[in-house]
Amino acid sequence: MQVVNPKEINAKDISDFIKLVLNANQVWYRGYTAGVCLEVIVSLLKNIPVYSIETKSPISVKVKIKIIEVYRKNNQIDNDRYMLSTIKDEAFANSFLNFIIKGDTL
Repeated sequence: MQVVNPKEINAKDISDFIKLVLNANQVWYRGYTAGVCLEVIVSLLKNIPVYSIETKSPISVKVKIKIIEVYRKNNQIDNDRYMLSTIKDEAFANSFLNFIIKGDTL
């Protein structure tokens, strides 16, 4: 089982980090930083289970909504476009951009 754990990640930039998330079996949620919000949204769009690092339970709908709100408030769409271009997953890139630009829901 591959798990994304921030203490064990050796990524050179955000695209490397997102590639790790895309290949994970589960992801641990641990706050509302821009990177964590991006990680959780990517996981949810790819149907990768997300768990709270504190409670070890799946994250709640309330937390998902807050993460989406925080990310949309602070997103950097040009950086997101660049990051997506490095991943080479067109279907995922389109769903992510639709989510960010058009406000599609998860």
